[in-house]
Amino acid sequence: MATKEQVRLQTEPRTALGHHARVLRREGKVPARIYGHGDSVPVQIDERTFTRLRETHQTSGVIYLALGEGKAPETVLVRHIEHEPRSGKILHIDFFRVRMNELIRGRVPLRLVGESPAAKLNGGSVIALLEALEIESLPDDIPTAADVDVTKLINADDVIHAGDINLPSGVTLVTDASEPIAKVQMLRGAEATPVPAPTPTEEQAAS
Repeated sequence: MATKEQVRLQTEPRTALGHHARVLRREGKVPARIYGHGDSVPVQIDERTFTRLRETHQTSGVIYLALGEGKAPETVLVRHIEHEPRSGKILHIDFFRVRMNELIRGRVPLRLVGESPAAKLNGGSVIALLEALEIESLPDDIPTAADVDVTKLINADDVIHAGDINLPSGVTLVTDASEPIAKVQMLRGAEATPVPAPTPTEEQAAS
């Protein structure tokens, strides 16, 4: 389980609203707003910087938004990202203010790790059935990502469920524990070969 380091992101005040947002995007800026626990504040951020953080799973937990000289940073979570349907380009971001001493629900991305014996033996592949777990914790305890150990997929019909994931102390699973999150997908027409049982040692055979 990966834990999150403090992530900081510089913002700038945004005075160009409405249709002027297109001009911002052409300049490599993303319009955004900060809301919750107070007034809504329009800001703008650098698109490349945010994209780099997102690619390394650093936008799943608390972000410290710098608002300018003399102002205290805002502690926020990313609540919604609007994309352009065709290009996938980020159009707008909603940041939700959080209080560091209050429990909050968040989403933790799932990351497949290891190699499945069933997939290796049968030429199949492991597929993720869920992209993220919903959890509840204090803001600072939200993990960067949750590792899914696919070495547990020993047989072709094995499935890993949400409740199988080990979460850190202070983090509660909200997603239904029976929700399937990973399984082996066999090649079309292939028949599953059972994984051979381990050969008993001489001592075990004698007993």
